[in-house]
Order: sequence, then structure tokens, then C-alpha cells
Amino acid sequence: MGNKRLKLAAGEIETTRRRLDRWRKGKAKQARIPEALWTEAVGLAQVHGVHRISKALRINYERLKLRVEAKDQQKRERGGERATFVEVAMDKAGGESEAMSVELINRHGDRMRVLAGGERGLEVTGLMRAFLGSSS
Repeated sequence: MGNKRLKLAAGEIETTRRRLDRWRKGKAKQARIPEALWTEAVGLAQVHGVHRISKALRINYERLKLRVEAKDQQKRERGGERATFVEVAMDKAGGESEAMSVELINRHGDRMRVLAGGERGLEVTGLMRAFLGSSS
């Protein structure tokens, strides 16, 4: 992560932490965190990780994790989060006889490995899309 992105992430997290702190100071005992603050925390956790955000915001890890999982499930049900295809330019330095290996890991940890010889024009796009599409 670049230095600019780290500062931006820290700023976003700090802003939400301050909002939570203000809410905590004015809340009644046993009051529940407002949905707006949970929504911010979930958004941050989806980008920066549940553990990091739960520690930074001092909120319950398990509750945040459940909310992140529920949000991810909603996205999958709506078809809102699809895998994107990334093209990798292969350097021809090794020549055509070199073998190639591509390994994919979906969000659930399932793995697919494609091993190919030096054939030109190997088309694995459809196979990759089918595998990544099956994870949603």
C-alpha cells in the first residue's frame, strides 16, 4: 500500500473512531451503536480487515465480523460483487518451451491450478470465469 493510501486509510478510520467516541460520551448505558456507525465500520472492515477495524474502533470483533459477512452475503445474492479478469503480459524471455502455472483462489479459499506447456494461444479465460463465478 502506498504512503498516500495509508494516510487516507488512517484518516478514514480516525474519522469514524472520533464519531464513535462522541457517541459513546453522550450515550445512555447499554445503548446500542447506531446503524449509521455500524455501516461505516462495516465499510472500513471490508477494505481494511475486521481485526484491524475492531481494534481501531474498539468494537466487538465477532459482531463486526457477522455484519461484514451479512453484507457480503447480500452482495452475492444481488450479484453485486463479481470477479474481474486481470490480464498478465507474459514475458517471452523464457521461450515457448517454458511451462506456465496459474493458480486462482476464490474468496472461500477454493483453489484451481492450471498447468500448461509452452503452447501459444492457450485460452483459460472461460475456465477462470466459471471458477470465480461459482464462488458467489
